[in-house]
Amino acid sequence: MFSSTFTYPEREGQYPAVLIISGSGPQDRDGNLFFHDPYLIIGDYLTRHGIAVLRLDDRNVGETVEAPGAKVDYLADAVRAIEFLKGHENVDGNKVGIIGHSQGGLVAIEAAAAVPDLAAVVNAWIAHC
Repeated sequence: MFSSTFTYPEREGQYPAVLIISGSGPQDRDGNLFFHDPYLIIGDYLTRHGIAVLRLDDRNVGETVEAPGAKVDYLADAVRAIEFLKGHENVDGNKVGIIGHSQGGLVAIEAAAAVPDLAAVVNAWIAHC
């Protein structure tokens, strides 16, 4: 069971939705890093602009009690979260995407292969030279 925050616009109806996946290392759903919460800010912005957003705590962070996992577990976690979004009554299941940062960017690409009908994939990973 993953602790999460699911936000969606206040108007009635179904919305496009995105899942935000964090990078490597234990992070909460807000992506708290050096007193900055980038996933909270991105999620708030997207929700205010008509997009539902699901943000998860990483394994063993906050109230999430999943055992630490390997990369294949992170992919399975992402696919389960996408399935949740696609089945939610406030989400247009044909308009679900994923945003991944760092290692989450790799998971986002792998999720696109596992769930080929994703509407959008964003790999927000700056490669190190």
